[in-house]
Amino acid sequence: MGNGQTEALRAALREKAELVDVPVYVVLTKPPASMSGDDGVEELSLLLQQELGDGVYYVATPRSGNELRVAGDVLPQEGSDYYTLLGALQDAQQIVWKQALGACAECHSHPGADAGLVLDLVAAAEAQPGQEPSLGQSQTAAYLGDPWVHREVETVWDDTPSDLEPSVGLSALVATGTALVTTVIAYRLIQALRYRPPADKSQARHAALADQAITNAEAKAERRKLSSELESEVLDLLARARTLRTSDDGLDLVGAVVLARMAERLATSQGSQRYRACYVNPLHGEATTAMALGGGLEVPVCRGCRKRHEVGHPRDPLLERRSFGRRRAYYDGQSLWAASGYGALDDDFWQKVGR
Repeated sequence: MGNGQTEALRAALREKAELVDVPVYVVLTKPPASMSGDDGVEELSLLLQQELGDGVYYVATPRSGNELRVAGDVLPQEGSDYYTLLGALQDAQQIVWKQALGACAECHSHPGADAGLVLDLVAAAEAQPGQEPSLGQSQTAAYLGDPWVHREVETVWDDTPSDLEPSVGLSALVATGTALVTTVIAYRLIQALRYRPPADKSQARHAALADQAITNAEAKAERRKLSSELESEVLDLLARARTLRTSDDGLDLVGAVVLARMAERLATSQGSQRYRACYVNPLHGEATTAMALGGGLEVPVCRGCRKRHEVGHPRDPLLERRSFGRRRAYYDGQSLWAASGYGALDDDFWQKVGR
């Protein structure tokens, strides 16, 4: 995934890795043969976390997407390290993509650039404790040249899964402390882990996100003095989120995440702001812009979804699992979540969720 500039990309990432003290693991690879399904990137990042422990993980494979994972309390900022870093990454991506498209209509951002942004933002978080990590103009402008931005006609995607021979492994760039370790053999690593992921890996992840979101919201609400009316609404949202957390339905677990984030926003803003989730995939975070979904319908989305739409990349929707292993975008279904877009289309949808 070096687009013909693998050595230059490795050197650039190593240079950025030397500026961070937090363990950061960067993996750019073809999907191993045993992980060629829809959840391959997510599964690979989970297996790496199980083996390597706390840290920031950015894993990407050709065409099948990428995964940002934060394990443990590794950043100096308060609150969720994952959401702090994800929000900062989406902001930085929007700036870099806009600059790249402005400079060259045929250019696009490459996963290697996102990996570089993750390293830059972790360094910024360490240097700016207590603040939202952000990058300066000179830092984002540096991504306009090689090896970060590539012309579409020059990009070589090879999404053929790696075979199981140990010699064909995982090309990994791992920054831990000040060292970036390269070339992790995927098959040997996976065998060594001896870990069997649950049948529905996304369900376990959604449950963990719900637990984290509820805990964060409870902590934020306890530290603030709220009016009786506002406190009642926050507690009501949290009660409904806890009920959804006990569900076996993956969409309900995502609902728990969204309701908890709504409660946290109400508490931290003293009721002056309300949280609205990204319509395409509520797990992307907050909707801060809008885009046309089709048929003239414009929906609230995160900046990442808007940019994917603008550059012609496919959507990354929250998927609903159906019988026989089939999947569909949740908004194509008939659930409360589809009708309300997890609150993107209906501010009062949460009142229809049972306690």
